[in-house]
Amino acid sequence: MRKKWLPLVWATVLAVSVTACKGSEKQAEESITGTEQTEAAMEEESGDLKPGDEISGFTLKEVGSYDAIGGETFYFQHEKSGAELFYVKNDDPNLGFAITYRTPHVDETDTNHVFEHAVIASSEKYPSKNIFFDMAGKTYNTFINAFTYIPFTSYPVSSQSQEQLEKMADVYLSCMVAPGLLEDERFFQREAVRYELRDLNDPITIKGTVYSEDFGMITETGNEAFRNVLQALYPGETAANVNGRAHMNYQGLTYEHTVETYDRCYSFDNSLILLYGDMDYEKFLEFLDKEYLAEAEKGNKDLSQYKDGKTEPGYVEETVYSPAYEGDSTENASIIYYAADLSEDSWEQLCQYQITGQILSSDSSILNENLREAGISDPAFAEMVFDVEKPMFVFGLVNTDEDKAQTFKEVVDKTITEISQSGIDEELVDTILKTKEIDDYTAMENTEVFTDQVLPMVSTKWAVEGTTDFLEDSQNAFQNMKKDKDQALIKEFGERFLNAERKAMITTVPKPGLAEEIEKEQADYLADMKASMTEEELQQMIEDTLAFDQWNASEMANSDFTIDVKDLPDPEPFAEFEVKDLNGITSYTSASDLDKISSNQIYLDTSSVKQEDLHYITLYTLLASELGTEKYEKAEKDNLLYQYLYSLSFNPIYPGEDAKDNHHPMLSIGWYGLADDYKQSLELLVEILENTDLTDEAEIKRVLDKYLPALDQSRGDGFALAQILGFSGSDMERRYTNYLQGQEFYKFAKNVRESLEADPSYIEELREKITSVRDLILRRDNLIVMNTASQDNLDKMEKVSEEILGALPSLENGAETYDFPEPEKNQAVIVESSSQYTVAVSQLEAPEDFYGKYFPFISAISDRYIVPKLRFQGGAYSADAGYSSDMTKIVTYSYRDPNAKETIDIIKGEADYLESMELTQEDLDGYILSTYSVVTGPEGNLEKHMTAMECNMYGFDTAGFLKQAAQIKEASIEDKDQAADALRKLLEKATYVTTGNQKQIQEDKDSYDIVTDYRQAE
Repeated sequence: MRKKWLPLVWATVLAVSVTACKGSEKQAEESITGTEQTEAAMEEESGDLKPGDEISGFTLKEVGSYDAIGGETFYFQHEKSGAELFYVKNDDPNLGFAITYRTPHVDETDTNHVFEHAVIASSEKYPSKNIFFDMAGKTYNTFINAFTYIPFTSYPVSSQSQEQLEKMADVYLSCMVAPGLLEDERFFQREAVRYELRDLNDPITIKGTVYSEDFGMITETGNEAFRNVLQALYPGETAANVNGRAHMNYQGLTYEHTVETYDRCYSFDNSLILLYGDMDYEKFLEFLDKEYLAEAEKGNKDLSQYKDGKTEPGYVEETVYSPAYEGDSTENASIIYYAADLSEDSWEQLCQYQITGQILSSDSSILNENLREAGISDPAFAEMVFDVEKPMFVFGLVNTDEDKAQTFKEVVDKTITEISQSGIDEELVDTILKTKEIDDYTAMENTEVFTDQVLPMVSTKWAVEGTTDFLEDSQNAFQNMKKDKDQALIKEFGERFLNAERKAMITTVPKPGLAEEIEKEQADYLADMKASMTEEELQQMIEDTLAFDQWNASEMANSDFTIDVKDLPDPEPFAEFEVKDLNGITSYTSASDLDKISSNQIYLDTSSVKQEDLHYITLYTLLASELGTEKYEKAEKDNLLYQYLYSLSFNPIYPGEDAKDNHHPMLSIGWYGLADDYKQSLELLVEILENTDLTDEAEIKRVLDKYLPALDQSRGDGFALAQILGFSGSDMERRYTNYLQGQEFYKFAKNVRESLEADPSYIEELREKITSVRDLILRRDNLIVMNTASQDNLDKMEKVSEEILGALPSLENGAETYDFPEPEKNQAVIVESSSQYTVAVSQLEAPEDFYGKYFPFISAISDRYIVPKLRFQGGAYSADAGYSSDMTKIVTYSYRDPNAKETIDIIKGEADYLESMELTQEDLDGYILSTYSVVTGPEGNLEKHMTAMECNMYGFDTAGFLKQAAQIKEASIEDKDQAADALRKLLEKATYVTTGNQKQIQEDKDSYDIVTDYRQAE
């Protein structure tokens, strides 16, 4: 339940959604809006379009529907160019465009990925140093990116303005037909790899954006495990090749080889254009035909040589070592994949297998029960993998040890045999299928549903099979599984996996020291290169390096794609809500337009818990998510959770002083549910909170064993950690939540596990402590409940809230005081990583500190200074200067960055750069567009109501926010110097955090007030 306005750093979340063919299966009679979608209505909405109709050179071939997002689907083909087009028409105002190409990975030099980067740098129509960043920084966009999947490459953009969307599509398409890359090799050198030498006495070095990204993933065991299983299943086939391997294959990554990708794949008859949302699609088709397709010739690209035939039968079993650094953890760090090639099956069958996989992945499934019986408590999953050249089904065991491989395989084989004969527990199957109703109702809460769901689903089958009907496959798969009362389809999956002709079980084990070996091999290669070169050749390399530096530091931008600032809409007002007192309970309600679904939050006052006991709050919510209760066995409870507490989450929060009476720590509990089930939801929640069974020591140990590796932040996402620590510098709430959920909690949980093992009597002490803390929390004092649903449902829900929550006890305990001092302003944390992540956060203490009209200048700094300095010149994969969407913080970051100290020095120079920046009002207008799009971005129908209520509870100044948002459009060049002065003051108070590689951080340790090694958990 992450909210846009008040983002939570970390959440204990019970994931109960079925993600198979995510959001595509529909089992209810109602659409997402709760209204029936008759065929007559569909025909009326689509303007009586039928197959055979022609629009601007496009012929309509197929018409369908995608009920999960209330959409009709139209498949067109452009006869002249051969381009295909798939349009999902619904009422979403957030419009989407993308163009996708089939791009098989002919090898592992990562040329497809390099080309994706370099092709959107410049075009004949829009010359620039990097047109992608020009667009990102100077358009009214809600999304802009490009993706390299294994079977395809896609270039999506989104906007709430069709005029802006067409202009962005024009830029992307211009890059597809006449990219600057073909005329200027320097785009390749910047984005791929380049060899640099600035002095004869220096070593030759390698730089490049994609190279930096790939090298930054060198110790990510999950990526290695995925590649290893593909290599084992499909040896010698194109299907075995993956992206992200430039750091291992840089010797073969050349300009000529990269350009071959364009010649091989990039023509319109090897493309699929996707459109989405409530747009004038006829106008868009006219634009596509007139500007690009009417004059395009078919490229007749022949990719048949990369289309593998039937895979040879056989079984492979092996252990493969993956890179790790000395000092990295190896305990519970391995990954075991047991996979089968299922590429001969129909796509509807594959979607059915994916649903079956989600059932098997549930914690109470027969798979996990059998694993627990075998003594394995490590996280396990079952998944149908689609976005590859050959679909495969994978059983996985993560955060595990290699000696469990054989036991894991035996358990999987036993499980599959059982379900092939007897199916799966009927109640669990029905429960999972029923949750799809909620899954569909909440699909549109994801405001990027086009890029997250529609694009990858449709593009995947199109790239592999040549058809665009994946959405229909997924819907049919679900409908057929719902009708399948005898579980014939589930049993069929069991038979299919058991009898698959090609299988592999691969154990990937991190090996400390292997990362250093790879670095040494590269250093030796570069040393040998230098030794083999003549002085004349070395001098030429120096000249080339300096010439590239000069070009790379030069400015060449374009903004011929912007819309007029005056066309921007006014900021949308916050949703209306009511606040009532229900016999001491504060009730917030806000009426949404959705009939069936509700979004729900409860806030329990935790201020009576002593600081030294706070970790027991997190431990208890973790156990409450995993264990049974006095009333329900674990399996029964899990089934009920799926039905009544969808996406249940527990989060500690601590609203600031602006919250007034609500300025105290709380436990936030959130979920989605069917509004008619609200009473069952609350009763189940109270049962879980009040009566979680803490008597089974073995079960508590199992839960801790399952989660401990994931709780260790030294092994997690270094970028997320840098953000957490960066925001903690000036935000008491972030310090509080980080204490309860960060590395301190990991050490606490680790100690609990060790104490349970060492002292038989400790379980009683632990149970008493958790129970005493629970009793301080589960009370009605200062309790807040928030619900958004239809108005008719809200009236009933308030009565239920008063009845059930009002029955909780009232305590007279006083509030405790807490001491979470501000961390050092410059800190570094060593984690298991090959690169660095740096985050700088400045807190705006009041609106007058930084007016809305100043924010576009931050966007200008990002585009003109941070991105060129950190990404293009410094080698970071990504970098940005921006602001939180509530306009309370200024944030700059670098991602997968080879540098540390240099990056911080550059960030500290932002105000000086702004002061000297040459900027026209026309330039600034572009930055106004992008800034305004971030601040006024779309929210889900339920989310926007919950946002309004949360802001009120937090004491957030919504009127001030709307005022600042409106000021963004008023920014002028005359404001630049004042913005620079205000930014300079903020940077002086900012918190700077770097997480990353031990060697690099130790080299720069004098740049930090404190360096901490999170790999040392003691």
